[in-house]
Amino acid sequence: MENMLNRAQAKQKIRVVADEILSPTYALDLAQKTKELIRTDRFGLYHITNSGQCSWWEFTVKILEIAGIKLEIEKVTGAEYITPAARPKYSVLGHQNLKKIGLKDMRTWEEALKAYLADR
Repeated sequence: MENMLNRAQAKQKIRVVADEILSPTYALDLAQKTKELIRTDRFGLYHITNSGQCSWWEFTVKILEIAGIKLEIEKVTGAEYITPAARPKYSVLGHQNLKKIGLKDMRTWEEALKAYLADR
């Protein structure tokens, strides 16, 4: 995220993958939900992410929108954007185990993003 903001502020061209879907998660929200989970004394495998999903392109568009930066963002495919790490096309995690023990979903990634940008 910081990389995208820095590039946008420098008016550098931004190319972002539009065909990989994820659940952006604010570390503060993750820490708070983990603390809540620890207090339950329930053990197991839990996926903890902010609610909702988006592509990397949608995430970048929202970052710049909230930051008030107007810049064209080029959509590319994962195949066009080569990185050292292989990335899955869909990496959204389910929250079923949290729900089973009565823990509510975290706020949406959009709400978390607004909070993060306001706090930085």
